[in-house]
Amino acid sequence: MGLIFYATDKEGVGRPLWKLYQELAAEHQGEFYQTIDSLSQKLRQPLDGFTIAIFMASNHDNLMDFLTIKDLLDDVRIILILPDRNEDTIKAGHTLRPRFLTYLDSNFSWVETVLKKMLSNHYGGNQAKY
Repeated sequence: MGLIFYATDKEGVGRPLWKLYQELAAEHQGEFYQTIDSLSQKLRQPLDGFTIAIFMASNHDNLMDFLTIKDLLDDVRIILILPDRNEDTIKAGHTLRPRFLTYLDSNFSWVETVLKKMLSNHYGGNQAKY
């Protein structure tokens, strides 16, 4: 089981994702990435079974970076946070086949709720923490 977190920063817009990473990383072998190159390197290695990635696209260019590594994401369950509600942005985001899609200006607690539900489903509901 592995969790992959991606945001270009840990203090600005990426702060909620960084906090979630700190909460869950130790128990679920989480890793936090801030560049598409480091994320791409990780995804080129064999993944440890069940993998969930939470990607925060801080702008349109960042979203386009994810599309360049789309072929590395076939076995990854994705939660995607888009920078805006522009129709082209949403279409591009859907090409990554996310399990859950939301926006930077949405309530971040939804991301946390969905992630914990995915973890609970994977563990068969045996972990009371979730």
